[in-house]
Amino acid sequence: MSQSDFNIGNSGSLILEGTVVKGDVFSDKNVCLKGTLTGNVHCKATFFLPAGAKVEGNVSCADLLSAGLITGDVQVSGKACLKESAVIKGHLVTSCLLLHPRTVIEKGLKLQDRTVK
Repeated sequence: MSQSDFNIGNSGSLILEGTVVKGDVFSDKNVCLKGTLTGNVHCKATFFLPAGAKVEGNVSCADLLSAGLITGDVQVSGKACLKESAVIKGHLVTSCLLLHPRTVIEKGLKLQDRTVK
């Protein structure tokens, strides 16, 4: 996996590797978490979680690109892309899913209809 997959540019927040955050994260823009978060994520754009990064809490986002570990439920209103090392120890609800081999979703997957306006 290329690090360019997780490039947010100047359009969001970056939490660096080795950083531990305790509490919820709220963002209207992209979020790339390379460290560890104990709390929930509420992201109105794309949430990036590279390999080695961890979330201990629920995730709600517009789009998800993950190769890391999420211990909690995940709600994605748009597209979820789960790379080879991605693990979700919870439920995943999304309307569009790209799933790579060896991805783990422990408690279940629900594909929901996209609402066309």
